[in-house]
Amino acid sequence: MRKKRILIAEDERYMRHTLELILERHGYEVLGVDNGRDALEVLVHNQINNTPVDLLLCDIQMPLLSGEELIAAMQQRKISTPVLVITGFGDKELVIRLMRLGCRDFVDKPFTPRQIEERVNLLLSDMNSREIERRRRDFMAQIGEIARTTAHDINNVVGATLGYADMLLEETGPEDPKHGTLKKISSSARRAVEICRDLLLLDSTTIKYRRVRTDIIVLIERVASLLRDVLPRTIVINTDCCRGPVWYHADARRLQQALLNLGVNAADAVSEGGEITLGIGVRRREARAKGGTEGGEEKSLRIYVADNGKGMPAEIIPYIFKEGYSTRETGSGIGLFTVKRIVEEHGGRLEVESSPGEGTCFQLLFPLCQRSGAG
Repeated sequence: MRKKRILIAEDERYMRHTLELILERHGYEVLGVDNGRDALEVLVHNQINNTPVDLLLCDIQMPLLSGEELIAAMQQRKISTPVLVITGFGDKELVIRLMRLGCRDFVDKPFTPRQIEERVNLLLSDMNSREIERRRRDFMAQIGEIARTTAHDINNVVGATLGYADMLLEETGPEDPKHGTLKKISSSARRAVEICRDLLLLDSTTIKYRRVRTDIIVLIERVASLLRDVLPRTIVINTDCCRGPVWYHADARRLQQALLNLGVNAADAVSEGGEITLGIGVRRREARAKGGTEGGEEKSLRIYVADNGKGMPAEIIPYIFKEGYSTRETGSGIGLFTVKRIVEEHGGRLEVESSPGEGTCFQLLFPLCQRSGAG
């Protein structure tokens, strides 16, 4: 079996050499570059020559091509190498965006050798050559979904630009020197809206995800740790979990994406000084057979994200899972729609309990069977 191949993209020479020593000591084959452009060239070259890089350690601030630009370029070229992002103080909003786009993990500077070893070992522990190929195919299938998510956000910005341009056009006549320029702005904005609509028509119904035996408690603790790192320290992140493990067949990456979305939305609701709780349990209720007769007990794995924020009025709750709906002026309306789809991919359902001034609780409910090991 060949050594796992790791590429380090870090412009600080001392930091790069330190990472190389840490990882080489553990038997990894390590490649090092000092800028994003060279990292992209290595990734492309190795993919063409069928010697793929198993993991990219990537700084965010780099010359020639930043970490965010590098990840975007990898997506454009359909390079599905997992990315572990190295961040510095003040990069939290960027980290949230990258995690929502599928970035696997991140570690803050300064870090200890043990932290790097644990993160890398966790990401590479289950990746053999066959698994790498499978994840590459899955990543290619997800590009359409990523494009749709991005199109929502771009459409919001361009829509506002178009509105302002049209307002100014109404206030200026053809004789005004600015009229021609405003018409060009309006025309360009309309074309951008058309492009966004084309992206939103991409069909993601054929995307397939792989469900494997996953410890849900470990997943919840991981999401809680990520939220603590990226959200203001004034927001308290709690977990309410039994002693593990709780096994369930799931796509861990997709569930993490759903819980992160809910956690970030909860942070918007509590602002500063609030609390967010991620928990797990089993919900039991009497099942009904056909004809309304008793059909025994129905058990569901219950994963929830609750906050003590401002809550929501009952009249908007039926609309919050609809694509494009948002209660925020700058929201894209894609977050809860995506969460609902992820839950349904796993055969579950998403429920919400909320009222003004009393917080909100989102519940992810999944059917339990003997093989799941939960409960």
